[in-house]
Amino acid sequence: MKKFTICLATALTSLLFSTATAQDHALNFDGSNDRIMVAPVSQYDFEYGTIELWVRQQGQVGNACIIGNRGLDGTRWSFHMSNTSIGMWDGYNYRTINYLITQGVWYHLAFVCTPWETAVYVNGAFVGYTGNTIQGWENNNGEWEGVTNQGLVIGAVHDEVGTYEHFKGDIDDVRIWDYTRTATEINTQKNNTLTGSEPGLVGPLNFNQGIASGNNLGITSATESASLNHGFMVNFTRSGGLSNFIPRNTALPVVLRDFKGSNQNNG
Repeated sequence: MKKFTICLATALTSLLFSTATAQDHALNFDGSNDRIMVAPVSQYDFEYGTIELWVRQQGQVGNACIIGNRGLDGTRWSFHMSNTSIGMWDGYNYRTINYLITQGVWYHLAFVCTPWETAVYVNGAFVGYTGNTIQGWENNNGEWEGVTNQGLVIGAVHDEVGTYEHFKGDIDDVRIWDYTRTATEINTQKNNTLTGSEPGLVGPLNFNQGIASGNNLGITSATESASLNHGFMVNFTRSGGLSNFIPRNTALPVVLRDFKGSNQNNG
């Protein structure tokens, strides 16, 4: 009986692996005075829309604003989190969903907004409704369009009262969509790098800039790739591992590109 073998040394020398290469950074907020300010555009003044982002609390105390469409003239929508809840402020009421947040763990949050309800998804799974909505024409029977032209603030509140509720931790891949996304859409793309040209995407900031934990003093804006409405970095140190761009520490896939074997000693 013939005995067939594969020469391990020969096979290994013919294995070709391809590792995906990507710059995957996040932005660290110091919980004191850091924030990103994005200028107003009409696309943020939706009634039907979706807000997505990745967050990782690092020593958060109390409630914090992770992202809001609010400014000196009021609030259209604003989303918050503490160690035990996720909430929405609509300019009139603050409503929360109980959700236990573990410090140092990344969470993907998605807020799907309509004039009648605001659905919250965590890591792609629906967890409930906030109980309040964006104030707009349909919500107000066509009598008032709600607060508009306020821009975005990420990592803190910045409104007519001042600047407060600073977020302490890391934020990555902020995405603003001008339509209501389905659970399938959220799950399909939440881990993907987007180009900024996707239909309905009006405010993507991925924070993939600079040198992670390095000297980024020359960078003053976070790049927005859809309409180039970049976000201004306020009070970030931009040097070292805090208040700066940091590694996201995302494992990249290893792809087997080729495998070849050859006969050895009639085997």
